[in-house]
Amino acid sequence: MAIIQWNALSTSLFDSFEALTMLPDAERMTAGRMPVLYLLHDNGENALQFLRSRELEALCGEKGIAICCPWISHSFGIDYRWGGKFGHFAAVEFPGICENLFAVDNSRAMIGGVGTGAYAACVLARENPGRFRKVFAFDGRYDPAAAYQRLLAGEQVEGLTLPMMEAAFGSADSIPGSGKDLFSGIAPEGIVLGGADSGETHRLADTWGVPVHDGTLARVIAAEC
Repeated sequence: MAIIQWNALSTSLFDSFEALTMLPDAERMTAGRMPVLYLLHDNGENALQFLRSRELEALCGEKGIAICCPWISHSFGIDYRWGGKFGHFAAVEFPGICENLFAVDNSRAMIGGVGTGAYAACVLARENPGRFRKVFAFDGRYDPAAAYQRLLAGEQVEGLTLPMMEAAFGSADSIPGSGKDLFSGIAPEGIVLGGADSGETHRLADTWGVPVHDGTLARVIAAEC
């Protein structure tokens, strides 16, 4: 398999960005365009987060899929009111760039993430119905409204600050009941929830009426891919 770290320009972000792509061995790539998984990192991380998992590298080869991981900063996959349009970038522009650079088939695209990246994957899949056939949300931080309120109360919240929340969401009151509230509205099509036994994950699973899958991120993807 091949691991490629690369940079390109984005009109959505008004800037350059960095990304990581994992590709299967050459013999798996000669059969035509591959399914692709767009994988979003957690706050405080970047695309290199996914290089820590040898299982993801193995999954790439075993399933014959490309895994493309963009840098989305601290954005939660949200289009900022002032600044980068990270939602449009992650859901539309970045997949388009990847389809031009690599032999990937966006008609068989999937999206996923870890932590705030899992939240972003769910929001983007709901905002773009039909664009992703599977959504892999792992160890997600699914309730930004609650985190925002804790920060306003003076609490420390790991990996989050008030400026981050303000840039992504505006006011805390704007989240509940909106499209950014995963506990309001329907589940994204093809949702697969996984990860540790956290109350937030199970609360979302109960809201959507879906199971929580056991195992590592790569094993959950492999079982449902």
